[in-house]
Amino acid sequence: GDTRILVGSAAFAEAGDTVTGNGTTVFVRIGTHLSVFQLKPLFREAVPGVLTKLAGKFKLALLSGDNDRQKPVLQQLFGMDSDLLFGQKPEDKLRYVQQMQAAGGRVAMIGDGLNDAGALQQSNVGITVAGDINNFTPSCDAILDAGQLQHLPQVLRLARAARQVIHLSFAVSIVYNIIGLWFAMRGALTPVAAAILMPCSTLSIVIITTGVSSLLAWRYGLSLTSRQ
Repeated sequence: GDTRILVGSAAFAEAGDTVTGNGTTVFVRIGTHLSVFQLKPLFREAVPGVLTKLAGKFKLALLSGDNDRQKPVLQQLFGMDSDLLFGQKPEDKLRYVQQMQAAGGRVAMIGDGLNDAGALQQSNVGITVAGDINNFTPSCDAILDAGQLQHLPQVLRLARAARQVIHLSFAVSIVYNIIGLWFAMRGALTPVAAAILMPCSTLSIVIITTGVSSLLAWRYGLSLTSRQ
């Protein structure tokens, strides 16, 4: 009806910042009545291990829309050299990614909500963590099942290794064509032989890429099998 309902931060609910505590505060204003809930964030079980593995190879940063009451705990997880920014609006997250890129950085953004959509699109690689991959997710380059979050470091390793597999495939293809061209210029290939060898080159590339990628995935504890 005519009742005004506000749910969100203290500023949004016109409550002032008078509530303290260790948890995240959510304010609910219904008309003139104000209530506040304090929620203690629970990190996914895989988060500490994942951050430990990533910290040694990447510069980590946290862009959070929540308050900074959990900053001491998060600082230990991310490391003292990491940027921890709180109270971030969607445009703030987007701006931070742009600043990193302007400084020459290649940014991989990992988010799980619509407020991350702009930063996910702007980043060089956007990864959405979703509890249900069949539901709507922000536009991104990859969707990671939240239940498989512990495999994120291995997925990044596999992605980097895949680039080397692509280079290997190009090298094999070039060598194959140079050898074929040498035989063709000498007139040593009949049309039938050429017709047989041409698809064989494509088949060999498919076998190499699939085989090497599967081997690397197995080595990293992953599987390339698809799930419908």
